[in-house]
Amino acid sequence: MWPDFPIEPKRAKRASALLSIILALCSAFQAYRAVSSELSGVAIYGDKPGRRVTRESEPEKFREAVSSNWSFGGILIVLAGISYTLYRKIDDYV
Repeated sequence: MWPDFPIEPKRAKRASALLSIILALCSAFQAYRAVSSELSGVAIYGDKPGRRVTRESEPEKFREAVSSNWSFGGILIVLAGISYTLYRKIDDYV
């Protein structure tokens, strides 16, 4: 039904588990950045490295910076879930 894996399933499971942990930690870091920006009122905007925007001075750019942190964290947690699902289901395909 399925072709043979190019690597052994045990190694693929280990890589998938490690990837899901790393992605979940990166997602938590992005959520931390978004929450700290919301609380402090200062965010890092992406057009120039290290450009700080405040909620009062540039509200549109501040909201865009914080929203991008939230959305990137969401994408990372979805990818972590996919990787974890692969980790759990890899034995079914062997």
